Amino acid sequence: MIIILKREIMKDRINEEIKTSLRNGDKVRLNLLRVLKGEIGRLEDGCTTLNETEIIKLLQKFKKNLQTVNDIKSQEEIKILEEYLPTPMTEDKIEKVIQSIIITNNYSTMRDMGKIMGDFNKEYGGQADNKLVSEVVKKILT
Repeated sequence: MIIILKREIMKDRINEEIKTSLRNGDKVRLNLLRVLKGEIGRLEDGCTTLNETEIIKLLQKFKKNLQTVNDIKSQEEIKILEEYLPTPMTEDKIEKVIQSIIITNNYSTMRDMGKIMGDFNKEYGGQADNKLVSEVVKKILT
């Protein structure tokens, strides 16, 4: 239930900022937020709803695409997207979470790496780079 509320809060925030951008004449923010709102609506398709993790992954995908363009407008849009993205987890925080997952689920070998990554992404998906997470898992298990 909490995830649905957070999703609704994020969608409400986007809607409110669309109105604010319209009033302020901020065309870059307005266009980006309209595209985001449209993409969320398209993915939800009336019968499915995106949870917070899925919305965060969508925002990260937009950010990654904008980074490949690398012009002034895309840099402005990246700054706007970063307002919606969670603060990336530090390596220490990732390590603590991974250790907790390992202890809780009694994982002990590299064969459990996929399970550990899956458990991590269920709870913290989009908050850390998966490459860094896998490096931490390898470091702990070896």
